Amino acid sequence: MQFSEQNIEAILRDGFGIDGRLRKLPGEHDINRHVLTSDGEELLLKIHAPGDDPASLDMQVKVLEYLASAAPSLPVSRQLRTRQGSILLSCGPEHRHQARLLSWLPGKVWAKAVNRTSRTSASLGSLLGALDVALASFHHTGAQRVYGWDIAQAALHADEVRKIADPEKRAAVTALLDHFQENAALRLARLPRQVIHNDANDYNLVVGGDGLVAGLLDFGDMVESHRIVEVAVAAAYALIGSEDAVGSVLPLVSAYNAVNPLDEGELEILFDLIKIRYAVSIVMASKQIREQPDNRYLLISQNDVWRELSRLMADNSRLATLRIRDACGFEPVKNAVRIVRWLESFSHNFAPVVMPAKPTPKAEALDFSTSGPDAAVIATLDGLALDRYCEAKTAQAQADFAVGRYGE
Repeated sequence: MQFSEQNIEAILRDGFGIDGRLRKLPGEHDINRHVLTSDGEELLLKIHAPGDDPASLDMQVKVLEYLASAAPSLPVSRQLRTRQGSILLSCGPEHRHQARLLSWLPGKVWAKAVNRTSRTSASLGSLLGALDVALASFHHTGAQRVYGWDIAQAALHADEVRKIADPEKRAAVTALLDHFQENAALRLARLPRQVIHNDANDYNLVVGGDGLVAGLLDFGDMVESHRIVEVAVAAAYALIGSEDAVGSVLPLVSAYNAVNPLDEGELEILFDLIKIRYAVSIVMASKQIREQPDNRYLLISQNDVWRELSRLMADNSRLATLRIRDACGFEPVKNAVRIVRWLESFSHNFAPVVMPAKPTPKAEALDFSTSGPDAAVIATLDGLALDRYCEAKTAQAQADFAVGRYGE
């Protein structure tokens, strides 16, 4: 059904006793309106589609009631009641739609906020950490579902991958899902589970004038899944457009960990999960746009998704994980401390690898990298010529010996 603005105004007035000016907001399924009341109060009116799962809608209502009591300081919407005292209002033909009126969270959505910094990412991590601490005690049957947007259930998309039109994207998503099934699924199964928000995307986050996250919207994608999925979803959107993709999410992960400590197993799998979020997004967009070709909202972030996924696939996965571990206070290389201590304890037994003639020799560092000052010359040298090059550089620097930059 197409609701006219007059229909929506009547729902607001007759159901909630409020008159106000309405402004249309985007939405994948729901009808959303910003409401400005006559006394200047801002509200959010949501009219849920009749096909929505009743258990999912009840979950969204119940979680906001729960958080209002269990975590009142969290910046999430509060639900206003109808004139009859209920939260949900049946409306539309045969009363098949359900309307809710929510408090408004002021600010700009993450995607449009120009004042984002590393502090913004850190504030998001703190918010999600506190949210998940609270949600650890929340349970609802609506969250116990088979759900395509739960990246822990990525195997659900195996058949849909073949329908991705772009061959390059299809190949990339296939490779990622295969890798996930072969390498990550079993490790993920051992990690902590709970109800999570599952959709801290760049249009569900509100950034305040101080550059900090001031609100989290839309609990419609909540699911009982692995806690680290919450972090992976948020990180996938937080890094969009950044110069250093992994570096940009380190403040987020570190801040989450400070509030809600993560274990090493979760950190080891995080980088893979970020990429899987992008893969699932591509599959879901491909499916939904076939079903709703006129709904351009479905493709709102797909250019960003493909660009960032391509970038992450070119990154060194192990190095990314080491950086994530370090940001959360773990040794980047898990056994490094043990190895160093062993080396130190037996150092007096080792034969010297290099024994300089002088107690304080002068060493010259040679740059053999492809961006080094002599890269073009070095590329033309054979083994003997390279030896002569090194000897000449050492003599020119009046050094006792030379070392390279790759452990030579």
